[in-house]
Amino acid sequence: MNRRRGKSLIEVLVMMSLFAAALAASTTTLAALFRIERLIRRDIEQAAVLDRLSQRLRADAHAAVSCSAAGRCELTLADGREIRYAFASPVVTREVHGGGKLVHRDGFYLPLGATVRFETEPEASGTLIRLSVSPAEMPGAYSPPIQSATILSAINPNTDSIQRGPAR
Repeated sequence: MNRRRGKSLIEVLVMMSLFAAALAASTTTLAALFRIERLIRRDIEQAAVLDRLSQRLRADAHAAVSCSAAGRCELTLADGREIRYAFASPVVTREVHGGGKLVHRDGFYLPLGATVRFETEPEASGTLIRLSVSPAEMPGAYSPPIQSATILSAINPNTDSIQRGPAR
């Protein structure tokens, strides 16, 4: 009995084509997974920045006694300090001024292509400040999506409720 010890050329070609197909499928799957991971990470970072910004803006607005919003937001605190929010793409800056000098500065980085608008709205219960984040234009095929967000906060809500009296 004569036994074969090697593989035929056809068997080797079939195995090589199966390995090539498996390698191509795994490469495209890994590329798609890395792209999705990058998009998810970018969305999580943007959500964290918007959360930090909303917490700071709400805390500042609740402590403020007056507010003006004309292109940027300026809050005046009871102790005379001023807090200024301004947007210069891609950063929303928060500056605390006291005694005629800059005391503190924060930066909130948003994706390129985002626009920020500050507005005040008089309400029956006081003044509301609205910060709106939106995309400047429709994103292209390869540009990251920008999450639209609106942050509302009341200016000094505790003082207004004390002046109006207890709720009934």
